[in-house]
Amino acid sequence: MNRTKIEWTDYTWNPVTGCRRGCPYCYARRLYERWGWSFEPTFHPERLCQPRGLRKPAKIFVCSTGDLFGAWVPDEWIHQVIEVAENCPQHIFQFLTKNPKRLSKFPWANNCWVGTTVTNQADADERIPWLLKVQAPVRFVSHEPLLSAIDMKLHLDHEKALDRAADMMDLNNPGKAFALGLRAMYRPVLEWAIIGAMTGPGAVKPKPKWILGLIDQYRAAGVPIFLKDNLYKEPLGWTKKIQEWPAGKRE
Repeated sequence: MNRTKIEWTDYTWNPVTGCRRGCPYCYARRLYERWGWSFEPTFHPERLCQPRGLRKPAKIFVCSTGDLFGAWVPDEWIHQVIEVAENCPQHIFQFLTKNPKRLSKFPWANNCWVGTTVTNQADADERIPWLLKVQAPVRFVSHEPLLSAIDMKLHLDHEKALDRAADMMDLNNPGKAFALGLRAMYRPVLEWAIIGAMTGPGAVKPKPKWILGLIDQYRAAGVPIFLKDNLYKEPLGWTKKIQEWPAGKRE
């Protein structure tokens, strides 16, 4: 477990490392290859005790160098990681995946924030409806790296988002759809949005109009926004600093 410069968290914790997705912008793969390490998915059970060693409450980004919910990760690994979060209620555990289909299979404690990566319109349309099935206190979207303009209206409108998520549910289990409907009536569709730029060699910088478009849409929906510091650096030169946290949650 390491202190991190990632602005929206305090520590990174990697009980599972590696990924088979092959994203061209993956900083973790570049890091592992630089050091000559294998990037094949690996479970590190000896690291499960690490969060218990923190004396002060902290925000912990889980599996920053892998995807805990990748199709290749056994359920047993995931259960063991989530169990640690349940047994450490003093901390906030932040889970981020590109495969939100698996998220609703697992129980989520009140100290778990659960999110999915959305880099473009196709990601939004495919992944967000699955995220909305998850019963977690904070459901968030990470637009990092932001690679195109994204129309979030369908996903931020309560009624439309509910209809879309319900369509993806098991039609033989209407109880789940009903529960989802009740949750959507009494809470925001999403609780948080992170926006950031690609980093590393050949990085594609997001256009200001893409960022403004997301800010306007999230503002209209009442969703807190966190702009990563890499948006404020040259050559993008974004000037207005916005770093908000989920409403009612400790920072």
